[in-house]
Amino acid sequence: MDIGYNWLKNILTIFNLFYIVVSFLVIGVATYGHAVSIISNLSIIGAVLSCGIFLFILSFVGLLGTFKHHQALLCFYMIIMGLVCFMQFVTACVCLAMTDNQQYDLARRGWMSSTRDTKHKAQRYFNCCGFNNATMHVGTNDTMGHPACEGVLKCCPNKDFCACQPCSKILKDTVSYGLRLLGGVGLFFSFCLVCTIWVTQKYRNHRDPRYNPYAFM
Repeated sequence: MDIGYNWLKNILTIFNLFYIVVSFLVIGVATYGHAVSIISNLSIIGAVLSCGIFLFILSFVGLLGTFKHHQALLCFYMIIMGLVCFMQFVTACVCLAMTDNQQYDLARRGWMSSTRDTKHKAQRYFNCCGFNNATMHVGTNDTMGHPACEGVLKCCPNKDFCACQPCSKILKDTVSYGLRLLGGVGLFFSFCLVCTIWVTQKYRNHRDPRYNPYAFM
């Protein structure tokens, strides 16, 4: 009983320390992205920071419940972990199940909601011009408009020679890669959370041999 108790305690401690490291990485990436102006949207920064802080608090609660073998904290920890696992698993499945048309529509809506400066940066980064056509909506203020490409992009050195491809395929492929990556990481962490919940349940039902050896949990 004592060996099982200590093993479960150590495994649960490792899981929570891993989640704390991940939470610091999430917070650090968000802070760095904002500091170097990679991410300028404050709502995105706030959402990422909130996720990191929430994961840190939840992991701290898990560590506290593990060290104290506190039944109420461990029960609360399992419930919240279960909800997070369910939402993460569903989100990962949705990301992996999106069709090509849905990915294209997602890229198109992203283009339509972007500012001219963001579109300009995207065109320079991907070396493409416009969403569907390099010659349409040039310099317009409508949602499908885009900045001029002549003399700015490598693929379009001048008006007479402009061989830029539209950004739609590149953006769609980028969205597809991001969704696959997000879905794969989500499934991996869902599996980790399931293992954590299982270990927590086993640990919670163990007797503490040091402080209360005769009480049944």
